Amino acid sequence: MGNTGTPRNCSLTVITPVFNGVAHIEKCLENVRAQGCDAIEHLVVDGGSTDGTVEIVRRRMESDSSVRLIEGPDRGQSNALNKGVVAARGPIIGNLNVDDHYLPGTLSKAISILKDAPEPSFFWGACKVRDHLNESEYVQYPGNFVAWRMLLGWDVEPHPVNPVSYFYHRQLHFVAGLFNESEHFALDVEFLLRASLHVREVICVRDILGVYEMAPGTKTCIDMQSGESAKRGRDLFENFEGRLSAADRGRMKAWKLRAILARTVRRGIRLVS
Repeated sequence: MGNTGTPRNCSLTVITPVFNGVAHIEKCLENVRAQGCDAIEHLVVDGGSTDGTVEIVRRRMESDSSVRLIEGPDRGQSNALNKGVVAARGPIIGNLNVDDHYLPGTLSKAISILKDAPEPSFFWGACKVRDHLNESEYVQYPGNFVAWRMLLGWDVEPHPVNPVSYFYHRQLHFVAGLFNESEHFALDVEFLLRASLHVREVICVRDILGVYEMAPGTKTCIDMQSGESAKRGRDLFENFEGRLSAADRGRMKAWKLRAILARTVRRGIRLVS
């Protein structure tokens, strides 16, 4: 089911995958509408909700022509996002989880920055993380969107923590591929690593673009608490390293060697050749 009222000159598509998200969908829809952008669409991809989520979206569509709905079932979050990418009318993509939100002016900023950037480009801003597990809050600022550096790990070069803080040209999926539908947890990280090998330009700002609500009971938090997230991440990074060029593998090796030497010096250990 779709809404034909979305402007044909759509500049940006926000994709929200959802399944039984009745507790958050109303705020999510309102958050995007409150951005005040005319040339956007909000594409909600529902996975077969039975809790009233779809009904709320349909009611919103009656008064908001920018909202479109794709109804399920689907084969998980990766499949839902891919449905959204294929159906998107905008040349710029933003992925918004139903329980996160953008700060005012974010969509206008993304359009302004990416509209004249060479395709495909990647726009990355700061993300406020509300860690409800540890009752803490911090801001992740953008770093180097470079595969070999991100593969060195979170302590060296953190990858974007949440899609609320980045946007990119839809064309990036044409050259880097869609989301891996066999990956149900680290799907965004796996795509970002691939995407970083194909972007023509990376534009970073220190402005906070959105808020990531890291809440107990969500798929991500359950995975982190079980320890599976860390193991899955290590496996992903090890497997992806083989996709790097020989030059980038050499850079990784050199960085690791320097890190080992630095730790050795700090510990006061003398190397004997």
